[in-house]
Amino acid sequence: DISFREVVEKIATAKSVVLITGAGVSLASGIPTYRGSDGYWTLGSENYTPQEIATAKVFHAKTAKCQEYYSKRYQQCRKATPNQAHHAIARLESFMNSKAEKECGEGKVVASDPRTLSEAESCRAAFTLISQNIDGLHLAAGSKNLLEIHGNLSYARCFDAKCPQSKV
Repeated sequence: DISFREVVEKIATAKSVVLITGAGVSLASGIPTYRGSDGYWTLGSENYTPQEIATAKVFHAKTAKCQEYYSKRYQQCRKATPNQAHHAIARLESFMNSKAEKECGEGKVVASDPRTLSEAESCRAAFTLISQNIDGLHLAAGSKNLLEIHGNLSYARCFDAKCPQSKV
């Protein structure tokens, strides 16, 4: 067991922090979890479970049903706003990256991907957020170094290899 105070002390002295979030962080914003009693995975439809709808095979076979499924989720996420947890995480990122800039030296920029700048210009970001959430609320709260491992409902990708990724 570790106390909250010990967590704060470890973060304050850490060189970097990686934080992983899931659906629970957006619950206070009105976004149901996927596995809860009112979750998305329990909604389904007459013939398909959401797990089936979330596949390319079913999308090709039942495009309209899939579009309806994702449209409902997109509309709900679009209306939602970041909650205290999203904002606290964004502030933690800002704190860690400010600390990294001081440690890196004057004139250097904290970059989530230091390959984008020369070594003389940058130092590695001290905070990485990995999220399973597809609602975009971490970005809306100000998180920058974010890995959305399941994607983001604000972005669509065409199945045709010649079609570039496009933002909705």
